[in-house]
Amino acid sequence: MTAMQQALRLLARRAYAEQELRQRLLRGGGLNHNDVDQAIAKCYDLGYLDDQHFAQERIRHRFDQGYGPAYLRAELRQCGVAEEIVTQALQQQLEQSPAVVVARAVWQRRPDVRDPMSGQSLRREDARKHYTFLRRRGFDHDTVCQVLQTNSDRDDFEGIDHECE
Repeated sequence: MTAMQQALRLLARRAYAEQELRQRLLRGGGLNHNDVDQAIAKCYDLGYLDDQHFAQERIRHRFDQGYGPAYLRAELRQCGVAEEIVTQALQQQLEQSPAVVVARAVWQRRPDVRDPMSGQSLRREDARKHYTFLRRRGFDHDTVCQVLQTNSDRDDFEGIDHECE
């Protein structure tokens, strides 16, 4: 199978960033760098490969799944997407859906979250657990604190590694 045929087979399944596709084609063996370069150039010419579109779609999809900007930046960097493309795509997404809105939605889907209308505030142990969860999802400290403080007393955050101010 030629490099172009393999590239089309891969792209038919899902979108790829250029570096990611290049690595997959070369890893498969039997293809030289020149053939892979030509196949990638042809994919660009045909509009099948576009790092900007890839980044925008990946960010939109992962935001819908509840992942934050830091997580997405690392994931796209790992795929080989240029930093300026990632930054631009993240800015566009954050204009449509602020990180705090996404983080709050993710947090409220957790089964161990108290109903915000109940008037009960988070216990310190719960606040610590939720803080860690949202940080692992890629939300920054300020965003996480903003989400958690909507349903907590200020004192509940003392003792968290990075106290919310």
